[in-house]
Amino acid sequence: EDPVTHTDPRLYIKVFPNPATRILFVESRRNVAKPIFYQLYDITGRLMLTGDSIKDKFEINVERLTPGVYSLKLYNGRDIGLMTEKIIIH
Repeated sequence: EDPVTHTDPRLYIKVFPNPATRILFVESRRNVAKPIFYQLYDITGRLMLTGDSIKDKFEINVERLTPGVYSLKLYNGRDIGLMTEKIIIH
């Protein structure tokens, strides 16, 4: 069993800084199944950025995005949703 499905994912994944201006960092524990896939949506639900990483710590470049509120969705390597986080871009 994947422990992330039974525990608060914030214990396993950190997203910072929030608010962000240029770079958003995503950190996960080693036991989180990789790759981690991300999708960043704007306030209207439009997909703005997508990608994945096999690393425990990776960056998402957000400097080209219009300032505002976004929703970051993270999935693990088994297609299980890990977390959805409200992100503010300055």
